[in-house]
Amino acid sequence: MWGLTAFAALVPSTNTLTFTSTSTANATLHQTTKTTTTHSTAGTGGAGLPYQVAEVVTWRSNQATKWGRGRWYLPPLTAASLAAGGFVLAATSVTAIVNAVNAGLAAWVGTLQFQIKHPRGTLNGPGVNTLTPISSGDVANKLVIQRRRADKLVPTRTALTF
Repeated sequence: MWGLTAFAALVPSTNTLTFTSTSTANATLHQTTKTTTTHSTAGTGGAGLPYQVAEVVTWRSNQATKWGRGRWYLPPLTAASLAAGGFVLAATSVTAIVNAVNAGLAAWVGTLQFQIKHPRGTLNGPGVNTLTPISSGDVANKLVIQRRRADKLVPTRTALTF
């Protein structure tokens, strides 16, 4: 995914992919092994949008409920990834993200299983610690706010004079 030039150009050069991990789980869905691979793959784009502004890849299962969805938050993208009027991603940016995710899926699907894990049971939905296979996914042109990213950034404040 990060190896595609068009996707790397959407990621600011200040953002670097440092590691990925793959886990296995036992019959009760507890992690039993974790394999971590280190990387040093930086984006090649210019100035980025704020940390808390993110693009999301949405995963969907055959369940038509809120429990049938999952998501990946991508790193903050560049200001150049926006459409001419701002506010949403340009069509070329969305296409680059879709192509990058599809390239990743082509490499991963043979060995990995993409499933949504339900850690808690629901009244009318899936039971606790059950899995639902992912059947589709999409990328919207609308950016979202991921509040916990902003919480990690300590702001610099400048006092006003009265």
